[in-house]
Amino acid sequence: MWVIPNILTVIRVLLTPVFIVFFLSETSSHRLIAVFLFLVASLTDFLDGYLARKYNWTSVFGKYVDPLADKILTLSAFIVFAQQGYLIGWMVVIVALREIIITIIRSITLYHNKLINTSRVGKWKTVAQLVTIFIVLFYAAVDAYRQTPLSGWVVAGVEWVILISMSIAVILTVVSGYLYFSQNRTVLRSILFTHES
Repeated sequence: MWVIPNILTVIRVLLTPVFIVFFLSETSSHRLIAVFLFLVASLTDFLDGYLARKYNWTSVFGKYVDPLADKILTLSAFIVFAQQGYLIGWMVVIVALREIIITIIRSITLYHNKLINTSRVGKWKTVAQLVTIFIVLFYAAVDAYRQTPLSGWVVAGVEWVILISMSIAVILTVVSGYLYFSQNRTVLRSILFTHES
């Protein structure tokens, strides 16, 4: 039965390009479909993690691919939002660099069977990123459905909410990345020295 979480992980990866296509179409119905697709993809992340923990349905494939699938989905959304002008580019770059670097290091530590500590800040980071993504998604969907443009003060207000939410996500992303390195420096050093020897 361990294969069920892996199927959910693969579904999440496959949904990502479909989500991008529907979001970029910019039509009202397609934007709503994009919201639905991202919601479904996010639920597969929750469900496969829940099943893996509850029933111990774990596998080597899941350990490597599941976190990668999460990053593919999240970063794809951030990059598309920045390209469409909903998010600031340099903020997305910071998030992307952190996630890519940590994902690579995590894969290396898994390969060496080393235990890595994670902080509560990392969970807050994930929540902040998802909150930002859903704010942008629903704003984009509502904006696409309107026959007339949103009033200036509404647009400015939503843009400030998005900026604040993304700023919190960036801060937590940087802090969690720092904690990841500081809390696991002994493990990372042991891997580096083992590799060099």
